[in-house]
Amino acid sequence: MADNLLDKASILLTPTAYNDGSMLSIKPENGDGDFDFSRSSAATRVNAQGLVENVQIISSELVSNGDFSQIGTEEVLNGNFSQEGSEQISNGSFDTDTKWTTNTGWSISGGSANCDGTQSGNTTLVQQNGIKGAIIDFVVGKTYKVNFDIVVTSGVITQLEVASGVDGNDITTSGNYTTYITAVSTNDRFTITANSDFIGSIDNVSVKEVGQNWSFGTGWGMGDGKAVKESGVSSYLLQSMILPTPNTYKVTFTVSDYVSGDVKWGFTSTTASIFGTPRTSNGTYTEYFSHDSDTIALRFRASSDFEGSITNISVKEVGQDWTFGTGWSIGDSSLNAIGAGDYAKQTNVSAQNTNAILKVQWTQDITSGTRLRFFPRNYNDSATETVLSGSATDGGVYNNTNCTGSGTYTIYVSVTDGFSFKLLAESGNNATITNVSVKEVTDDTDLPRIDYTDGCGNWLLEPQSTNLIPYSEDFSLWANGTTYTTQNYSVSPSGEQNASRCLFTGANQNIQLSFSNSAETTASIYVKGVSGETIRFGTSFQENNFTLDGTWQRLSITRSVSPYSFAISISTYGGATARDIEIWGAQVENLSYATSYIPTNGATSTRLQDLATNSGNASLINSTEGVLYCEAATLVDPTGIMVIGLSDGTLANRISITFHSTLNRIQVYSQKNSSQLFNIDTTSVSKTNFNKVAISYSSTSAKLFVNGTLVASATPSDMFAANTLDRVNFDVGNGSLNFYGKTKALAVYKEALTDAELQSLTTI
Repeated sequence: MADNLLDKASILLTPTAYNDGSMLSIKPENGDGDFDFSRSSAATRVNAQGLVENVQIISSELVSNGDFSQIGTEEVLNGNFSQEGSEQISNGSFDTDTKWTTNTGWSISGGSANCDGTQSGNTTLVQQNGIKGAIIDFVVGKTYKVNFDIVVTSGVITQLEVASGVDGNDITTSGNYTTYITAVSTNDRFTITANSDFIGSIDNVSVKEVGQNWSFGTGWGMGDGKAVKESGVSSYLLQSMILPTPNTYKVTFTVSDYVSGDVKWGFTSTTASIFGTPRTSNGTYTEYFSHDSDTIALRFRASSDFEGSITNISVKEVGQDWTFGTGWSIGDSSLNAIGAGDYAKQTNVSAQNTNAILKVQWTQDITSGTRLRFFPRNYNDSATETVLSGSATDGGVYNNTNCTGSGTYTIYVSVTDGFSFKLLAESGNNATITNVSVKEVTDDTDLPRIDYTDGCGNWLLEPQSTNLIPYSEDFSLWANGTTYTTQNYSVSPSGEQNASRCLFTGANQNIQLSFSNSAETTASIYVKGVSGETIRFGTSFQENNFTLDGTWQRLSITRSVSPYSFAISISTYGGATARDIEIWGAQVENLSYATSYIPTNGATSTRLQDLATNSGNASLINSTEGVLYCEAATLVDPTGIMVIGLSDGTLANRISITFHSTLNRIQVYSQKNSSQLFNIDTTSVSKTNFNKVAISYSSTSAKLFVNGTLVASATPSDMFAANTLDRVNFDVGNGSLNFYGKTKALAVYKEALTDAELQSLTTI
């Protein structure tokens, strides 16, 4: 029934949609019920998965090829040696008695060339350019694949010849035969030689060029889809190519049929020679190289005793858009540093806005040494370039940042609209870098928040607050005595690897940060530890033991009396049993409760108050009778008054649902021209729980329903004239007494509902 009642509302707000500067109402559809929203500063929230989310607009990726997975086009021609040229043999199927010269014993009939054994010595079957109409064009130094079917009754085929290149292996059995022969003369002749005893037939003769684009050194030859090397002499398999400089390339190849020796790839240019690792077993190998000359030769150098084959040779550009200094190289979707005090960089990166804020992330695995350093710099990529805001003393959060240890790093930096991005590996550092990301962050200052902490979305409205801790995620600045902390140890509620490990070696140990303050203070921190163990958190004047549940929990404690200067600490005092915990997101604020997390990076940070105003108009609000309904909870049982109400924009004319400063009190109050119309309340509800509250009003009665029950009623002393009330606000009407809390629904009705309808509407 309640769903049908919501359909009757003239204004209906639920946490379903928003724009920058607006909380969008479901009804009316023309937008007259939408709330104006403002904050004028960035904010965070905690979603249903427990992750702290920034309320920000993130640009598309500014760094190109940040995951180092981009790969260029193939630079090697015929790397799998599968290319075949045009057919050189005419009438290879012997369909007619043409093109071939048949010597003693040979004849062509029945679709094959036949040898009957009448020869007294070796005899040949020949096809030669220009004889009997044959057209053959062999090229000296080129390799040709010879293939044919053979039937052997007796004797042997003793030799095959391609332009004086010879295969002298005897063929003694029937079947399909393939061999590879390199032409050594210009006689353009193909010959099959049989001995004096041969009786048999030949069919389907094919001779095609193979090994195109490759030069075969001594001992190298063609196999079936591979280059084959026999032992005997050290020599090269070579292909010349033109590669743009200065670039980095990925080389892959497969060694098979390995018997002995070693083979390694290499590049030779006019300025230098580069050779990879000698390979001494079967397998597919990948290596990377950079070069400084456009014209180079790709070589595979085989030792004199190498016997085996190579195929699937590939050379493709990688590391596009990056420039690598000494000691840097590309790996498999990664950037590798072997510390030589040099940079990997990407220049001329453009932000969308002048004086932009960048969110920079990368993951590093350091195998030796201690750190990498991050530099965003001006376009002037020279010896006189300047580091943009920040320095090495900034504690690891701005530019020129020292990033110690393995993990995923996230930092925020300010830059001009053009900059270069650099990573410096200091001498002695070995590291692998992956997933580099640089995105421009625009703090969407007027973006409302739908909070899913409770599993069901609700509008979150909070007061202004300042995180007074300048480094909310850097615990290296906290005094720790004999306690050990490790930065970037694990994934925090932000979803990034920036939580710290806090390892206690026994009881009565702590990690603490001295703090000076002059007002009521609430300290909070995110903690994760072993379920069932306890940890003590608080200030030097007020601490509590908290029981851990194995997930991220936000612990908080409030100090409302002097002295306000203290040390915020997390410890094993007071019998706390936890010894190994993770911590993140410390916050201290001058409030009586903890608000949503405000990250800081080197200075205090303020989130301004959330303001939702100016929904509705006189045509959507009936001033003479109607209902105002909300399902809401305050963030804390307030010490001041908070209001959701109807008004004309002043205090003089209003109907207010008041979350009173008195404990457990919700009040409904109305006045016309500053004179009270009615005042009814309940003192038996917890305001920090979600309560369904409805006030029905008319000239004859006012009724307050809370959670399905009529709790009070009154008879108004008067009623508003038509069109007096024209707006709904999360305040008392004139911008004061703002409501701070969570709201699941807000509705306005233009008619007074029945008691049964009000009961149904407000039933939990």
